[in-house]
Amino acid sequence: MQCNELDDESSKKTAKQLKEESQKIDLFLKKEKQRYEELQREPKLLILGSSDSGKTTFLKQLKILHNIGFSKEELEAYKECALLSVITTAEQIISECDKDIQIKYDAITRHLAVEPSPYSFFPLQISEELYSFWQEDTVQSKYQVMESNFPPTLPHFFTIIRELSNPQYTLNNKDILLLRASTKSISDTVIKHDGNTIHFYDVSGLKYHRKQWVPYFQDVLSIVFLVSLSSYDQVMVEDGKTNRMMDAIQLFGHIVNHPLLEKPDTILFFNKRDLYEKKIKTVPIIDHFKEYPGKASSASEGVKFFKGLFYEMQMKKDKPISFHVTCCTDTGAMKVICSNVITSIVTRQAQGVGLI
Repeated sequence: MQCNELDDESSKKTAKQLKEESQKIDLFLKKEKQRYEELQREPKLLILGSSDSGKTTFLKQLKILHNIGFSKEELEAYKECALLSVITTAEQIISECDKDIQIKYDAITRHLAVEPSPYSFFPLQISEELYSFWQEDTVQSKYQVMESNFPPTLPHFFTIIRELSNPQYTLNNKDILLLRASTKSISDTVIKHDGNTIHFYDVSGLKYHRKQWVPYFQDVLSIVFLVSLSSYDQVMVEDGKTNRMMDAIQLFGHIVNHPLLEKPDTILFFNKRDLYEKKIKTVPIIDHFKEYPGKASSASEGVKFFKGLFYEMQMKKDKPISFHVTCCTDTGAMKVICSNVITSIVTRQAQGVGLI
């Protein structure tokens, strides 16, 4: 009799536990459904453009301007990338120098061979060698000849290589903005603005990754398309012959005329204005675009020309395109532009749900 009572009590306890577990699952599913519905209502933007157009730098600025910051993992990855770019660049320059330089800085190439990446720091001897190497007149002359092969911000990291080599050194905002690293996966940067949650999706701009973009075209509120103004004389890494500006123009045409992107707003960013204004003084646009009608050294006429080429790609001429010329590493300028972009996004979202 006592045994049966214990069995009944155990059964009741088990039934109670099962009910509680079921309620927990129901509550979890309810919350997940609510979160999914909220996510569907939150505005989404796609950051598109060719490789090295500045998409990642644009998102870094958003994080800085909205005090989101960077995770420990991100900072470590950025530092590894900076150290690797310095020592591999040094190796490439050394290989093009005369024997005296090669012998003098043999420790750099030996370190690269013995200690493969990733690097979180360099020994003091290597960092001092790299710093001295960068001060050499011969190296500076060789770098100027090979400059187009390297990111334009690379000299910054040679200048701070002794600090950067310290295991305790943490990259600051300037370091992070100047670092060049290509996007290899899809990222979602979430920005909070006046009670609104906005998602910025960044995808790789490499040509063979562009097929991955299409699934993200649905339910997008706006497209931010970035173009490197200074790329008008450069060729694509993928094939070594296609003009990068021409590729960006054709890619823009594909994007603005895509049937899934008829409704989203289009925001066109001409980026790297500083590099473009420097380059146009010595590299005429007409050498690469024979139809260019403007003055050889006129930065403004060049911008007007390229803007026209991009706008010509749009089949529906009545659809407005927001246009900005900027430098994504300039936090002051980007603060104003990002504020305007986000305000227009929030306004567009409010109109979509009937609040305006």
